[in-house]
Amino acid sequence: MRQHFSVVMERTALELRGVSCLPMEQTPPPKQQIISSRSFGKLVSDLPSLRQAISSYTATAAAKLRRQGSSTPALTVFLHTPPFNPTEPQYHPTVTVRLAQPSHDTLVLTRAALGGLQRMYKPQYRYQKAGVMLLNLLPANQGQLSLFTEPTVATQQRERLLEVMDMINRDKGRDTLWTAAQGLTQQERKDSWRMQRGNLSPAYTTRWADVPRVMAR
Repeated sequence: MRQHFSVVMERTALELRGVSCLPMEQTPPPKQQIISSRSFGKLVSDLPSLRQAISSYTATAAAKLRRQGSSTPALTVFLHTPPFNPTEPQYHPTVTVRLAQPSHDTLVLTRAALGGLQRMYKPQYRYQKAGVMLLNLLPANQGQLSLFTEPTVATQQRERLLEVMDMINRDKGRDTLWTAAQGLTQQERKDSWRMQRGNLSPAYTTRWADVPRVMAR
């Protein structure tokens, strides 16, 4: 296998035969960037719907960021019109926003992302997809703070608020709590910009209800 392919192929073949030659990775390395993006259920052109979408994607990315104990000094916001539809005018803007200091705060990141959206939004286009990318991730305790930044009671309270929000969403279900920018009501958050999930494949490995049942006779 090494002669005809590579050392990696040789090791893979040995692993399949039960010969251990690849070290077990106990803890995966932290991600260097986090992307949260989805296609819309239908083409969207109004700014309020786009703001809700970008806010939702930012909240998802921020939760992942905190889960791995990281912060980000910058984020990128992007929009896509349908690239394979020749009848639609094409526009694929991208804006990168740098933060005053690295953060994993959902509200701080949402404010920055919405500012980026405002800079690139053009109402004459119909958008198929949007997303947020968190860049240059670093450990949350290693970020370069502003010269005038000092830990305050308000900062500690915000950190505690984020911890409680993550705990509730983890225990009670995703998006049990959400920011007002994502929509004030459940009905608003079920707007048509959300991806259609009627034909979603079952989650056989992560949801008990989707595990196939076999009846023995």
